[in-house]
Amino acid sequence: MTELISQAIDVALQSRLYDDEKYVDKIVGSFTELANMYNIVTANCNKNAETLNRNIQLTEKRYTAMMKLMQEMKSKTIEQPPIPQTIKALPRFIFLTYPWYWIKKMYRSKHFRLFLVICMACALAVSVFLTIFLAYDNAQLRRY
Repeated sequence: MTELISQAIDVALQSRLYDDEKYVDKIVGSFTELANMYNIVTANCNKNAETLNRNIQLTEKRYTAMMKLMQEMKSKTIEQPPIPQTIKALPRFIFLTYPWYWIKKMYRSKHFRLFLVICMACALAVSVFLTIFLAYDNAQLRRY
């Protein structure tokens, strides 16, 4: 049972851990359930020592891999820059550091990236339309 759960979490971590913060919350919930099951398995270890020892080792291995991935995810998060204490550093903070923080934070959102793709597609369509319109208008003017 723990082997199946740990395999499911391993596959899920490798496929979608970096895409969605809600999914990370689901992974943390699954991790908590897995830790509870691990405690139950270790309590019943006397029954099936050989099989359980193999499953416990597998679970511990997956647990350490999951902790490593969680630490990597935590290291990749963008932290808000501290507010400067001096007046000299305030303009740099307001006009450079803070806007870049929000740009990075927004760009990590999947929905914002899709919005940017839609905006770029619309801009391309408008520019192609205007080019065709100007070429047609120019041809009409040259005709007369």
